[in-house]
Amino acid sequence: MLNMYRSSKAGFANNVYVDALLQDPEGRVFAAVAHSVSGEPTGIFHSDDDGKTWAPSGLQDQHAYSLSAPLPGQLYAGAQDGTFRSLDGGATWSRVGALSQAAPLSEVLAVGDTLCASFGEPRHRAPGAGVLRSHDGGATWTKMTGLPAETSVHALAVVGDAVLAAAGNVLGRGGRGLYRSHDRQTWEPAGLQDHWLASLTGTADGILYAGAEGSGLFASRDGGSTWTSKSRDIENWNDAALALDPSGRLFALTLRELFEFDEPSGSWTSHDLPEGAAPPTPWNFLVRRDGTLVLPGRGCVLLSNDAGRSWMRSAIPGASNEVFALHETEDGRLFTVLSREGIFVLGRPGEGWDRVDAPGDSMGAFVSPAGTLFALGADGLWRAKTGGDWQRVGPTGQRAFAMQSCGDLLFLASPPHGVLKSSNDGLTWEPAIEALRVAAQQPGYVAAHSAVGLPGGGLLAATFSDGVVLREPDGTWRNITDELPTRAAGDMTSGPGGMVFLHTPAGVFRRTFSN
Repeated sequence: MLNMYRSSKAGFANNVYVDALLQDPEGRVFAAVAHSVSGEPTGIFHSDDDGKTWAPSGLQDQHAYSLSAPLPGQLYAGAQDGTFRSLDGGATWSRVGALSQAAPLSEVLAVGDTLCASFGEPRHRAPGAGVLRSHDGGATWTKMTGLPAETSVHALAVVGDAVLAAAGNVLGRGGRGLYRSHDRQTWEPAGLQDHWLASLTGTADGILYAGAEGSGLFASRDGGSTWTSKSRDIENWNDAALALDPSGRLFALTLRELFEFDEPSGSWTSHDLPEGAAPPTPWNFLVRRDGTLVLPGRGCVLLSNDAGRSWMRSAIPGASNEVFALHETEDGRLFTVLSREGIFVLGRPGEGWDRVDAPGDSMGAFVSPAGTLFALGADGLWRAKTGGDWQRVGPTGQRAFAMQSCGDLLFLASPPHGVLKSSNDGLTWEPAIEALRVAAQQPGYVAAHSAVGLPGGGLLAATFSDGVVLREPDGTWRNITDELPTRAAGDMTSGPGGMVFLHTPAGVFRRTFSN
């Protein structure tokens, strides 16, 4: 066991992202370093003195996300460039070509004479790759069936004769919740299907704990058949979406409550969510131009004309999944994007919902000032003029997160490019943030996920790990994260007079940008 010390810094004096720790039977501690700043090395490191000092351990210059020791003498590491295995205590590593290269390895678990390997990138930038199994100590691998395609599996656990898998991707790809397998071949849903599970562990007395993105901690005493929330006293703001009404009143939607900000007192008032509300994303909560609050639902949107005191359900015919994104046009049409069910539009007052013939992987919608409709997909961007056919535009193979118009330009937030711009209504795109890509924490990768326009033609872009970047009207960019206590930026919303609100793990911040 690790010796216990009072809290103190142990190694890695500079800013690195340690995503996993593991101790082998001989007491050596290993660390997987995924990212760093100031040119610090990444990869696998080891310590022989309980974490006081660290040395490189054979696998360097890799974004390393996971470590596993399923069998004596075997170490597995999940990295951005694939899966690696060491048979000599971490001195040397070789690539395991038989395992998926599409998503990083999250865990390798020994279940009797079977090895199970799960795949899911912890920051949700890539699709998952489910679970593979091996009956010959890792020499050959076979895909287990029953999980939806692109499912990210972040943790595995053994309960009795069953294997449990914690699944979920905050971008809506694949399945989520808990899955169970009795035969090491197929999976079936086993509970918590409304939650994105990030971790799973068991105690010696038989209690299972599951950690969920945005909804905290759950516990089970019956092997995962029933679960109880253990987060009722935790004010959870990890997942929050912001919106301003026409009068400048700020609302924040979290997984369990709707909060309204009272400007005079500087405090938040909470409102219970209506039945059927879906989890928030940075793209699925808005206030319409007439002041109506719109919440995401399952197969519907939920509308309130009295600031969240009462709600009306507007069902979307033929839809049953969760609303993932919302977009209102200048002429009052409301576009709704449902996970794996496409795009629907609610016309002007008195009109109903209509399905938009859009690409099947659509995860967002945007209408440009010229009236062109864009479908933001899991692997790129699609464009269609009114009544016309869809055409793919811009880069492919990467998630198109959000769009914003700013003067005569359109901007697209999309990793790893950061921000792209178009001067011809989205027909062609070019990088607009190259200098910041070079200076990013993960070199060449800026995970921009939302943007708002500013008075005078400026633009703000929020990123997952590189803070907030500002584009001046003259086209130059600068990072303004030093004014914040964290580099993890969440949802943004803007109001009249250049006021911008930003949600972060450290709270909600406000700043006014002048012309």
